[in-house]
Amino acid sequence: MTLNSSSLIQRLQELKQQIADATLCGASLLEAQHRHDRQAFFCASIDAERHVDRIAATTGDIKAQVVPAADLGHEPECPHIGEMSPSTFPSDIVLRALLALQAQVVQLRSYARQLAAANSTSDTAGAVAAATGVRRVCDTLAIVYTRLQPHVVAFDGAAMGDTVRSFGELAIRAGMGIVTVQLSQLADAMEVEASHGAIRSACVRALFGECPPGIAEVRRFVRDEFERINAIWLPHRRTGEPGPARDERTERYRCAIRDAQQAVIAVGHDPDVARFLRAGTMCPHPTVRAACVRITLAFQISLCVEPDLARLPRALLI
Repeated sequence: MTLNSSSLIQRLQELKQQIADATLCGASLLEAQHRHDRQAFFCASIDAERHVDRIAATTGDIKAQVVPAADLGHEPECPHIGEMSPSTFPSDIVLRALLALQAQVVQLRSYARQLAAANSTSDTAGAVAAATGVRRVCDTLAIVYTRLQPHVVAFDGAAMGDTVRSFGELAIRAGMGIVTVQLSQLADAMEVEASHGAIRSACVRALFGECPPGIAEVRRFVRDEFERINAIWLPHRRTGEPGPARDERTERYRCAIRDAQQAVIAVGHDPDVARFLRAGTMCPHPTVRAACVRITLAFQISLCVEPDLARLPRALLI
């Protein structure tokens, strides 16, 4: 592996900032303890644990870059950036991970509300139970992220970069990967059908050109929309600049990610796309039916955040 100096420097800068943020969080935790402010203490406790996890993740990433480049150990077995093709992209694994991610975000919102309610009524036992739930969900989110991110980067990293800055970005890129791959497989299914002479299924004929929109038109439309959507958030992806500029860029990025998630959902609601997918999910052809179901589910993924999560660590808010 060749050491990427710019990427390593960026990660080191992020680690420096994370350590500084963790130090401030520790001070806030002690201050809340001295004031006997239960609400602030629980929120700071959750934040502190997430700071530790972020530092550990960044340290692991730095180690993964430095150790192989220095020939100090074995290079990790993971897909390289952009090496995964549509034929090898594990759509089912990625889709299951996305659905799990969405379910955990829903649970996180629920625990956050429970925590706020318990703190407002001085319910210590309820606050502890809710904080424990938040921590458990955060651990699950970290696991899902770790499993999902390598597949996404291996598929689109050549165009989008090897860094994923948030759960929202991960969901957008993973969902686009599923849709892109499944549309490609639908086109392949058409070629197989055509190679047998007359297309045997009326549903397949309707999907693939006998009735507009056919697969070619849907693929063009989705490709163009995905390019437009990526242009919404990609320019705002935050870098390692410190201070107020970093905070402002992060906020713009978060807003852009939310807008992009809604835009992806809107593509699935486009009348022509929706009609195409409805026909495909009823098609007796197993490959066509399975692909259209995956695409439909991928278009429905949303991690959009509600304002009452503002007290939780910012890294979880997208």
